[in-house]
Amino acid sequence: MRARPSAVAVALAAVLAGCGNAGSSPTATPAAAARTPVSGYVDVPGLTWKSQAAAGEECTAQSGYDDVAAGAQIVLATDSGTTLATASLDGGKFAPGTNPTFGSPTATQGRCQFRFDFGQVDLGAGKFFGVTLGRRGTLKYGRTDLQKPVALRIG
Repeated sequence: MRARPSAVAVALAAVLAGCGNAGSSPTATPAAAARTPVSGYVDVPGLTWKSQAAAGEECTAQSGYDDVAAGAQIVLATDSGTTLATASLDGGKFAPGTNPTFGSPTATQGRCQFRFDFGQVDLGAGKFFGVTLGRRGTLKYGRTDLQKPVALRIG
């Protein structure tokens, strides 16, 4: 009668076979790309059809800035124009730290901010980036500028 290897011996042989050459160095696993949270706001002259309003209350862009509105697309791209992320503007709110002024018996004027959030973005090895809002053109930012809220002030 021929002897059969025990289950423990078979399992041990499989584990040792998977270890490979004890003298070889382990293969490095590539690190996950570093991602940076990128967000900010677009700041334009705004108004509300209330006789009085405070910072943080809803507003809309004044005439001439009608393309700056909730849902408008904003794009983050590399310096060469490759799109990294897109976002949509949130609804406008009167800017914090500003005091909207009484414009008439039925309206209040002030700086209106539309926030956006690109989320966590892989910026790659780039040093400069462009942020584009519709027909408003592209503004350039350095890598460190994107680490704090991006402020696009128009008008």
